[in-house]
Amino acid sequence: LSAGRLTLGVGVGYLESEFAAIGANFAERGAVTDEFLDAMNALWYDKHPEYHGRFVDFGGIDAHPRPTQQPIPIVIGGHSSSAYRRAVGRGHGWYGFALDHDQTRGCVEGLRAAAEEVERPHHLGALEITVTPRRKLTADSAAAYARLGVHRLVPVPPSDGDATSTIVAAAAAVNGL
Repeated sequence: LSAGRLTLGVGVGYLESEFAAIGANFAERGAVTDEFLDAMNALWYDKHPEYHGRFVDFGGIDAHPRPTQQPIPIVIGGHSSSAYRRAVGRGHGWYGFALDHDQTRGCVEGLRAAAEEVERPHHLGALEITVTPRRKLTADSAAAYARLGVHRLVPVPPSDGDATSTIVAAAAAVNGL
């Protein structure tokens, strides 16, 4: 569907009220997420997908279309030690939202600590760190993020309607739309 341009972002969620609204167990969200990651991998890559877990159970099914990418890059979001361990052990990358330099430094230190606890599967390669900066991005602040170990920045466009329209038009022009 995306011709191999998919990156899957995964986070467990942090607002207990949202879990309560749908009757989901907030305390088990990490275990549920891990199991769904395993189940999705079975659906995407196993010839005869089957998964039998505590939260997900299936067999005798198939999923089409299969992903073009083998594997689909998975980026794990979150600012907790559990999220860092999940990123190191299961993700191709980690994503942090609305972080300044000091917060980013703390998250990178958390990822390094997680790497001491969790073995990183070789097939995942090096962990890519992506951050959406808290403040307006400048060349100097971008360089500071890079020195902290950030590989990619995803700035949030201004909420000003004219600026957003300009960005959308420029992106469309670049992509030939």
